[in-house]
Amino acid sequence: MLRILQSPSAAERIAAATEFIRSFAAGTELLLVGSSREAVDDLVRGFAHTSRTTFGLHRFSFTQLAARLAIRRLAAAGVTPISAVGAEALAVRTAYEAAIRNELPYFAPVSKFPGFARATAATIGDWRAAGVSAEKLEALEESGPDHAALLERFQEQMEEVSVADRTILFQAALEEARAGVDLARHPLLLLDVPIHSAIERAFLVELASSAKEALFTCPAGDLRTLGNLKMFPGVHENGATPVRGNSSLARLGFYLFRRQLHRT
Repeated sequence: MLRILQSPSAAERIAAATEFIRSFAAGTELLLVGSSREAVDDLVRGFAHTSRTTFGLHRFSFTQLAARLAIRRLAAAGVTPISAVGAEALAVRTAYEAAIRNELPYFAPVSKFPGFARATAATIGDWRAAGVSAEKLEALEESGPDHAALLERFQEQMEEVSVADRTILFQAALEEARAGVDLARHPLLLLDVPIHSAIERAFLVELASSAKEALFTCPAGDLRTLGNLKMFPGVHENGATPVRGNSSLARLGFYLFRRQLHRT
């Protein structure tokens, strides 16, 4: 079962995460995943000050965990994960190929601007993570055909140089998690991990369903992540705790991000 704790207070989320770790016997192997590796390291350092042992705490960022699970499958296919910088470089080539084929009539006035490749890389990444196909884009008006051409050229470039973008990485990790790798079966803590795409949500669903127990802490203002989490089967949600302190700052910090809570 996946438990969700949402709160506008980082201190409360960290306290809940620490209590989750402490609820297991010393030496229990846990999978700790954060929005960054540094965030998880800071959590474990704080926990270590009041604990006799921190043995068995596996620490990853969300992307690092996906890479750890996916690497064997990608290596077997002869594919190398690509970085964000690499994806942007590939987008430059993509835009060039599409332009010389006269496939960008809508974007022609801006396709040679310095920021076009970066914007293209980000947009293509969003399409692929959401599972949007070139055929669907082709059917759209105005910029649709241009977008479809960019997506097709980008996929061709990836196949030509045998690289995997973030979507392929998470898809391979999802398949490994479904295969029942040991790492995915440990109790799972996700510390403020943003879940903003369909492939990230699918990967998290598989992790949470395989884990013995799972806790997800989330800032109360991250409505996109909370919306994705509410689609999970068997989710139990805990809301923010009452305001601590009567100062104007304390009340602002609580009520600024507060929203109606529902239990599922």
